[in-house]
Amino acid sequence: MVLPAPISFTVKTAVGDEKYHYVTIEVDDTYLDNEQLVFQGVITFPNGDTETFHLNNDQDRNAQFISGRLRAIPS
Repeated sequence: MVLPAPISFTVKTAVGDEKYHYVTIEVDDTYLDNEQLVFQGVITFPNGDTETFHLNNDQDRNAQFISGRLRAIPS
């Protein structure tokens, strides 16, 4: 049996004068322990710069991107 992916991402991109892009990570903890998950990755910006990030179980699973920076934000 193949189950649906337990992790989903919602992205809201900045439009017009908005300056933030938002990414929200949602976890269905039916078959995994949400408190033990760590998300890490690399953001590549249009100018070719990159920045690594991680969100652990102590942080909200929301992130905002602005001017080449990423930070966790409260939901």
